[in-house]
Amino acid sequence: MKNLMDVCPLDEQFEPTAAQPIRQHARMAGDPVHSVPGGGAQWGQHGKVYHGPNARAKAAAQGRAAYANGYKGK
Repeated sequence: MKNLMDVCPLDEQFEPTAAQPIRQHARMAGDPVHSVPGGGAQWGQHGKVYHGPNARAKAAAQGRAAYANGYKGK
């Protein structure tokens, strides 16, 4: 391994590293909180739409409550 303290970045170029795979958007990974037309956030496809600065957090809290009360998903 090369000691990086001895390297002048203006004089020496490094080999490019392999790109890491990009993580899919959280909703693709199973997060059912989504934005709705007109602003706001909603957990799932039906139910309350939350508005305001904490809308996404409130919708996520609704999802946690649903799972805590027995919701198992599709």
